[in-house]
Parts: sequence; structure tokens; C-alpha cells
Amino acid sequence: MVLDLFALAVTIFILYTGQMPFEKATTSDSHYKMFFKHKESLFWQCQESYRGEKFSAEFKDLMNSMLSFQPYRRLSLADIVAHPFILDGGQEGIATQEELYREMSQRSRQSIMHNKIMKKQD
Repeated sequence: MVLDLFALAVTIFILYTGQMPFEKATTSDSHYKMFFKHKESLFWQCQESYRGEKFSAEFKDLMNSMLSFQPYRRLSLADIVAHPFILDGGQEGIATQEELYREMSQRSRQSIMHNKIMKKQD
């Protein structure tokens, strides 16, 4: 069975960047059109200009391979899992498991304190 993991690519892009890669995956969308016309480098120039910082070569390679206009050129799930960006954890700015645990614990404590304060005000 062949899976088209295009939606997974969009999801990874959003989780990593905090924004959509394009409005719609159609040739009328100016950002997606860059993939259609094989102008991925122009897409990344626009994204990096908007973001104000560069993306790693591994992230760009993964996204280029997953968002390819031609479905037969897109990576398989096995290829995605074995991709250097996934294997290395996208180390630039991605939290470790320990950092994530600390952050979520802190947010939980803050939420509990906020709820206590709100109850006192009622």
C-alpha cells in the first residue's frame, strides 16, 4: 500500500515553523506554485525572509522531498523516518524530552496557581 504523506509534511512544517507553508496546495497559490515550477530555493528564500532566520539544509531537504508537486517523487514513510532531520531531531531549537517535561510541568503549576487566584476572586 502506498501512502501519500503530503499532509504529514504540512503538519511537520507547521509544528516546526509555527506557520503554514502555503494557503492551498494549488498552482494558483503563489507559495505552492514554487514547488510546481521546481523553484524550491525561491520558496525557502521567501520563508527565511519572512521568518528572519535560516532553515537547516536537512529541514529544507525533508520538506522539498515531502511537498514535491509530483506524488511519485515524495518520500515514503520509511524514507521519512530514516531522514537525517528526523534522526537528528532537528536539533536547532527543538526541545529535548527533559526540556519539554520541565516546560509542561511549569505550565501546569502556573495553571493551577491561576485557577486558585481566580477562585479566590469569585
